Order: sequence, then structure tokens, then C-alpha cells
Amino acid sequence: MRTSRKSLALLICLLAAMPIEHVAAQSERDQALFAGAKAARDKALEAKADVLSPVSFPKAEGNYVRAVKSSERGTQPNRFTKQLNKAEVQYQEALQNANVAQVALADVLESRAAAAKVDARSRARDLWAGGERYLGMAAKLFEQGRRGGGTKEAGIANTNYRQAELVSIKAALLTEARNQIARARKNRDERYASLTLAKAESLLTQADRRIDQDRYSTEEAERLAYEASYEARHAMDISKNVRLLKDGTRNEEQLILHWEEPLKRLSGLLQIEPRFDDGYEKLTSTLEEQITGLQQAGEQLKVGQKEQSEIITGQQKELVSLRRELANMKLELAQMDELLVTMIPGSGTSGANTTGGASESRSNPVSINNLFSRDEAVVLQENNRTIIRLVGLEFPTGSSALPKNNSAVRKLRDGLNFFPNSYITIEGHTDSQGATDQNRRLSQSRAEALRTYVVNNIGIPESRVTAIGKGESQPIASNETMAGRTANRRIDVVILPN
Repeated sequence: MRTSRKSLALLICLLAAMPIEHVAAQSERDQALFAGAKAARDKALEAKADVLSPVSFPKAEGNYVRAVKSSERGTQPNRFTKQLNKAEVQYQEALQNANVAQVALADVLESRAAAAKVDARSRARDLWAGGERYLGMAAKLFEQGRRGGGTKEAGIANTNYRQAELVSIKAALLTEARNQIARARKNRDERYASLTLAKAESLLTQADRRIDQDRYSTEEAERLAYEASYEARHAMDISKNVRLLKDGTRNEEQLILHWEEPLKRLSGLLQIEPRFDDGYEKLTSTLEEQITGLQQAGEQLKVGQKEQSEIITGQQKELVSLRRELANMKLELAQMDELLVTMIPGSGTSGANTTGGASESRSNPVSINNLFSRDEAVVLQENNRTIIRLVGLEFPTGSSALPKNNSAVRKLRDGLNFFPNSYITIEGHTDSQGATDQNRRLSQSRAEALRTYVVNNIGIPESRVTAIGKGESQPIASNETMAGRTANRRIDVVILPN
């Protein structure tokens, strides 16, 4: 009785789930009998006969499975040798058919391989399934000698694979930005940050178009998608601050005073007295001139005499610290400008009265700063979070081994003592050099190394310490310069009071 297609498919699935080595080794007696058919099967699979010979290959599999079953039951070899011989011949036919189809369907197979490379099987399942279905139909028609019909099906399969590849590339590059924008929309952040959110959506559209233009050169699309994700998060932050104003948690003056703090810290590093009675522009220009002067001096020192190398190193470290502060300052000032545009007169109360808790929170960074030198750590305050940025903690290239006897790490114990019972997140960051996934793994390993130190050497319970590797996703300076990349390679200890 002829085996139905459904039953044959079940037999093939059963064989696929069972390693051939195990099957053929049912008994030493049968190993030699199965050797020829097994070798023919391996060659057929290597030529993709399971895809390109949908007539002969399933027949061969059916006979092979039945021979396997007979061997497992201890049946005498003369009862299944005929099935094995048939299977071997059919595998050889499938191999020949597959070799012919590989030439006739070369374009389709190339598109299929490209789609598989970007994981289209999972990222574009329907399109991939359509390509597989039409490829099977084309291969069957070619195997039957009906090449005219097979050409049409091959074209449809090729289109499906190409579309699946494009969808998968977009999913890999744009999903993060899409999710961030969707999150902002869900929170209705466009009410208070419509311009910023619209900018994020525009950048995402540009990234999508770039991929349509050239799916194999994605650097510009990646940059646009990264900027879109940033602007979406920026919009959420602006919206959060506006809501704090509207619900009375913070008034306008408190917000402005909070944003003046980065300018004050940067002015202190440059020994400039900050004055805000004439706005921010004059002070900002003065700071930029000072930093530019330091940069020029550093460049001149580089070409100076060899004995000045120690001075050059000190100047460069100071420049990195200053540029890091300036990057934070510019970001916060940009947020303030957009927020002030959205303010409605009378939305908050005038005056600068603050609670005792807020005053205490602001005093902490100053106190902690006294623990660290400029080359060891910078202490930042973001809302109710305190960040100890360990600028003096430098890992060996490509390594996550915590440097021994690092002064910034040793002083971390005293810094954390300012915040008893707080929750601590250790964030690892890298520059944009190297692969994104590799950077994320490296930053996670480095954050984990410091977390282990904090738990084992400082004695903070594991339940209150988290390690997160953020890779290159949150730069604080430009990755186009050596100084910027140095600033972006950092460990941030983020403290949230309990």
C-alpha cells in the first residue's frame, strides 16, 4: 500500500530527530549495511537535496526510515536490505537533481542565504515561509523537467526572500528606536515634548529610507536610528520634568537652580566665578574658550620635548574631565530650554523654598567630591540620584579584570557611606569602537567585576547592588575624537536613596 504524504512526513521528522550515528549503530551487524545509504544521504544533504529535490529525497527518507525501524526490531537483514538499496539509489538521484537545481536556482539560493544570515526565519516568519513554499514548488517542477513553470515560482520565492531580508535588517537596526517612540506615545509625552518626539520620528523615517536605498551599507541608518532613540528618551525626560512642575513637586525657580549646578561645577574646575545675572550665554562662551585654550595647549605640548610628557598627560586628563562636564552641561541646558518653552504661566509657585530632604541631597555631591581627586572621580546629581563617575578606573584593553590598588575604587567605600541603605546600580559604558554586541558584553563584564568588589569588599548586600552593561548606547562626548572616546569609556555608580 502506498504511503500517504502525511505519514511520510512524520517518518522523515522522526528520522531527523534521531542522530544517524545512533540509528546505524543499532547492532554491529547492521552498521556495514547502512554505510552506503548513510554516505549517500550525507552527500545529498550537503547539496541541499532536502530543499532542492522534493520528489526523490522524501522517497529516499521514507525507505531509509522503514529500514531503520526494521533494524531496531531485530528483523533479519534480508527483510530490509531492499529498502536500503532503494534509499541509496534515491539519495543519489536527489543529489543529481539538487546539483542541477543549484545552477538553475542560483539567484534564489543566494537570496535565501542572505535572508538566513540576518535571521529572517524568526524576524520575518511569514515572508520566509512563503519563500520556502515557492522554492519547494519551483524545485519540484524543475525536478519533473517542467522548467517553464518552475521559473515563475522561483521568481516569487526570490521576491519573498529579498523582502524577508529587508524586514529583518530593519528589525535589527530600528526596533530599539521604534520601541522608545512607542513608549513615549503610550505615555502621551507628545503633550509636553511634541517637537522633540516629532524629531525622533523624523529621524526614524530617515533611517528606514536609508535602509531601503542600500540595505548593505547601514552605518548612516544606524546613526539615524541611534539619534531617534535618543530623541525619544529626551522627549520622555522633558515630559517628566513638565509633569513635576504641573503637579507642584518642583517650581520653575527650583528647576532653573538645579540646571545651574553643572555650570557651577565646571566653572569651579576652571577657577571661574559663575554669574547668572545676565543669563547663560556669556558664562558658556567663557567656559568654551577656556577649554579650547587647554586643548590647544595640550596639542602644543604633544610636539614639545620628551621630558614634558608628564605635563602633557596631566593636561590631557584635565581636558577629558572638563569636556565630560561640558557635555553634561550642554545636555541639561538643552533640556531646560525646551522645557521653558512649554511652561504655562502660573504652573508653579515662585520662590526658592526647598524641603530639608532636598537640601540634604544637594549637599551630598559636594561632600563626596572632597573624597576624590579630579583624576579619580566626578560626582553628579540628577534629580534624586547621585552618580559617582569613576574617571580614574581604567580597565586594560578588552579586559574586565578590575585593576588592583586603584585609588578611586578604594575610596568608593567612604563615598557609599554617605548613602546608607541605598540601592546601587553599577553601569558599564564603552566608546563606539568595535562591534555593538561585543561592547555591550564587555561593559556588562566590567560592571559585574565592580559589583563583585562592592559586595565582597565593602559589604553591601547583593540585593541592593545591580550591574548593567550599556555598551556604547549612552555616550557623554563625541566618539569622533580620542578625548571623547576616553570620556565615554567609564563606570558610573548610580545611587538611589531608599
